[in-house]
Amino acid sequence: MGVAGRDTRRVGTLRPASKPAGTRVSPAARREHAMELLALAPVFRGLALEELAGLFREVRHQQVPRETTFHQPTDATTVLYFLKRGRVRLYRLTPEGRKVIITELRPPTAFLGQGMDGEFAEAVEESLICTVRLQALEGLLRRRPDVGLRLLELVGRRLWELTRRVEEMATLTAGQRLATVLLRLADAGGTVDGVTQEELGEMSGTVRQTVARILGAWERKEYVEVRRRSVRIIRRDRLLALVTPDRNDAPEDPADNTM
Repeated sequence: MGVAGRDTRRVGTLRPASKPAGTRVSPAARREHAMELLALAPVFRGLALEELAGLFREVRHQQVPRETTFHQPTDATTVLYFLKRGRVRLYRLTPEGRKVIITELRPPTAFLGQGMDGEFAEAVEESLICTVRLQALEGLLRRRPDVGLRLLELVGRRLWELTRRVEEMATLTAGQRLATVLLRLADAGGTVDGVTQEELGEMSGTVRQTVARILGAWERKEYVEVRRRSVRIIRRDRLLALVTPDRNDAPEDPADNTM
């Protein structure tokens, strides 16, 4: 795994974005599509067409392979990343080298690559990402202070997410943290898809074996149904009661005092 501050598993080289085989897209059409995607990012909302065009000239479009760490805390340049397609996780390493996921990002969204003190960014699946150095945005920020305010909001949101994770690690049991993660990730039907038990452990600050034991206990009580890379929440009320233990109907935590 490596030591805190460096993840030696896989640090990939970004590939220029490619178009699907057999397709022919004109440069003008690609430019128009890219500008439309940039306009979807909340940080760039309200920009005029000419402002987006100026921004487009500074942007690099990169295709990042799945399970590739493309940002590390040691990266010196401040970069604004814009996720156009795919999924990205921001994570930290404990002093023992254990991975703890802070948040998962889905498009369209933007995040700063510095000011992420101690954080890594990893593509969960093959992702299309725009990158622009913050120096290239200086002119835009002078003309549009509202964009600068939104960048500050991005930093503030990341700090809030980090603070929340630290509080969860300090005050909640492994079972409570896992219930919190499942409730946060579940779709409208109560299903968490495409996530392994190891990844659930990384998101909840524990290990795969503990996740398997907790899910097994919940499945026997028919709180959840566990399948390969999928968990379906059957009794959402039971998991909600677990993360709010002051409720009179809170169930017993199968991982009480367990990391």
